[in-house]
Amino acid sequence: DGWCGPKTIAAVEGLEGAQSGEAPSTGSSGLVPVPKGRSGIRSVYGAFEYEESTTQRGAIVIDKAWSRKNIVGVYLHTGKRVWLHRLVADEFRRLFEKACAASGYTPERIGTWVARHILWNPEKALSTHSWGIAVDFDSRLNRYGVPVLETKLGQHPAFVEVFEDAGWVWGGRWGDPDTGRGCDAMHFQRARV
Repeated sequence: DGWCGPKTIAAVEGLEGAQSGEAPSTGSSGLVPVPKGRSGIRSVYGAFEYEESTTQRGAIVIDKAWSRKNIVGVYLHTGKRVWLHRLVADEFRRLFEKACAASGYTPERIGTWVARHILWNPEKALSTHSWGIAVDFDSRLNRYGVPVLETKLGQHPAFVEVFEDAGWVWGGRWGDPDTGRGCDAMHFQRARV
């Protein structure tokens, strides 16, 4: 398909790092920090130019050169292919398999890279999905604004624990878990905002 996978990118960056004296920064090596805030996200995962979409409210159109360099497809143990930032793709693949095994829950629907504003609202900041560092699991079973214990992920804390132990942030911790107000149980991201 013309896309470099995380192993190829890690190998190329490893060669470049050896030549320049810098350590390669790849998700699989564990050297990528979990950034805080939008400036931290741009610093770690890169900044891109974008325009507002003329066809879908809240969507954005990202510079294609940035996307080609940074967004890669990775196959999960279930056979499903997802698109993520090259620095988190291999880490996500490993964590997903571990979380499924630890919890007995294997999400069927996985939303990853989508260039857009938060909640598709152009008045809000860009979603971390725009960088390919956020994932939504089974949106119908882990709905936004639902009490956490009524969601599939809320009922499988071992799944959540695997990702949180690796530094990922779970949207089920946002807002009020008892009423669901502000909670986004389907959402995990590799950044603190």
